[in-house]
Amino acid sequence: MGRSAHQDEGVSMYQFKSIKTALMVKIGLLAMVPLLAITFFNVNYFKEFAISRAIHNQSLINQNISNEIHLYYFQQFHVFKGLSNMKNVYFSGNQYDQNPEEVNKKLQEKLTQIKDVTFFNHLFIIEKDGTIWAHINNNQANPLQLVGQKFKEFVPMNNFHLSEHNQFQFGSQSFSGQIGSIPLIRCNVWRQLYIVGLSELEPLSIFLEKEQRHLEKKNYNDASLLIINNRDNQIAIKNSKTQNYPQNYDWSTFKSNTPKITDPSGHYYANSIDILLGNAKYQLISILTEKDINYHANQMLKTTLIITVIALLIIALLVRLIAHIFVKPIFHIQDTLNYVAMGDLEHKLKVERIDELGQLSNSANKMIDDLNRQQKEIADYINKLISEQKRSEHLLLNILPPSIADRLKKDEKTIADQFYYSTVLFSDIVGFTKFSSTISAKELVECLNFLYTLFDDLLDKYHIEKIKTIGDALMLVSGVPKPRPDHAIEMAHMGLDMMEKMSVFNKHFGLNMKIRIGIHTGQVVAGVIGKKKFVYDLWGDTVNIASRMESHGIPGEVQLSETTYEHLKDHFNCEKRGKIDVKGKGEMTTYLLREPKANAKKKAPSRSKKPKKDPFLDKDNKPEKFNV
Repeated sequence: MGRSAHQDEGVSMYQFKSIKTALMVKIGLLAMVPLLAITFFNVNYFKEFAISRAIHNQSLINQNISNEIHLYYFQQFHVFKGLSNMKNVYFSGNQYDQNPEEVNKKLQEKLTQIKDVTFFNHLFIIEKDGTIWAHINNNQANPLQLVGQKFKEFVPMNNFHLSEHNQFQFGSQSFSGQIGSIPLIRCNVWRQLYIVGLSELEPLSIFLEKEQRHLEKKNYNDASLLIINNRDNQIAIKNSKTQNYPQNYDWSTFKSNTPKITDPSGHYYANSIDILLGNAKYQLISILTEKDINYHANQMLKTTLIITVIALLIIALLVRLIAHIFVKPIFHIQDTLNYVAMGDLEHKLKVERIDELGQLSNSANKMIDDLNRQQKEIADYINKLISEQKRSEHLLLNILPPSIADRLKKDEKTIADQFYYSTVLFSDIVGFTKFSSTISAKELVECLNFLYTLFDDLLDKYHIEKIKTIGDALMLVSGVPKPRPDHAIEMAHMGLDMMEKMSVFNKHFGLNMKIRIGIHTGQVVAGVIGKKKFVYDLWGDTVNIASRMESHGIPGEVQLSETTYEHLKDHFNCEKRGKIDVKGKGEMTTYLLREPKANAKKKAPSRSKKPKKDPFLDKDNKPEKFNV
């Protein structure tokens, strides 16, 4: 998937094999980075938010407890007010003096009837001087003397009134209590009696327990609720299961605007509210541990991470769906282009969209149409080129032998070879020059074309190369450019067949012309000359002697040099002509070629003085090349 780092600038270092994968990865990263960044940078925010939410919950809890305590004391007032209007407590001082036990008994019965609707542990009917007329005590200890003393110090008033809290000791029991009183309205004026109640603060812990359970439901499991007496900075009421609160903290210094408290026992967050318990001022304080705060912050972080993961999964699904919607037509385009790449230009895309992909499909179809048109044009052009090439090669082969033409096409600069053994033939139509002056040019060409066509058929038969024609004269060679050991035998057959073809020519045109042929065997040099018009030609004494054999020959006969005769004597019947004077050569013995011998085989003569391999062939069976 990845690419080399040495690529051109502007090219992505990494590429994907699938657009769908690329879209999912890139969009996924684009979505993941901000989501994770938001999560990371909001860790502190979650902590602050958890603290803020905790303080808010503390404020609500404190307010709820304050309201319940206020309602509690309000109900106390109404109970005392009802008690102050008790019926059937009319009596005179004389009655009490005469029979105090009877009066106490009646008051005791009345207190017993109402004790279940009060908020006090102990109820009394006390005279202003502290004399107790009647009482109901739930404790075994006797609080009468202590309550009477406290009542006198309390200085009761003419309406409902509560004292400050005091420590009461009844035997082995000690508790923080409060005295409340209200005068009995229907009493003789000379004796003022009061309904007096002694209540403990411990029942108020019910409200703290109730709100602590609410905090636990909100996962503040180590929360503490305290009621602090402002007078001595001592804890009046507490409700803490784990004792997770500052043990030696001076609560008089606490300020709600700085809720964090650092203590040797740990870090806490507190919130307070002032409350009245009767006429006394207290602080209601709710305390949460940093552990609980961190738990809520972590929960928010986990929730955010879960939401982030879910969001990423939803984004991945949406990206996959979108990628599929976009990639599907691209796959169709890819399949069609694959067909085009394999040469099938009949496939076209079905365009059903008007967006960029639809435009791409239209462009692909246009490209296919253009390729079809260009393919036809190229095919026509190639056919023309092939036709021209064949024509050029055909023309080249008419001028040059195939092997020489191949070497020329390979851009071989100089083509020149030496052949040690070859047979050259020259021919000439006797009297044709005089005859040509008696006919038209068209007739002349028709005659020569007819005759040379007959000769050309023989060339392929005997593997002979036509070197050139000069008018009615013809020059042929065997064993060049492809060496062959039977070059003389093939040329002899060629000469005899040319005589027969001449008879066909005469019969066709009603003429009586004769052809004169001369043959010589020897070494030649063959090569290509010319720059624009190529000519494959032969040079050497062999060519000259072959020409002399023709020019000094007899019309209607094939004249052989003595060298050629040596190659043919085992295969053909020959007639010795004798010695003739040859221009430039002097006297030479020549022979006239006759029919092939009956038992002769078409093969090269054996020469005992020569090596088994003919000397005109090199080690690769190829002619020797000149170093030009």
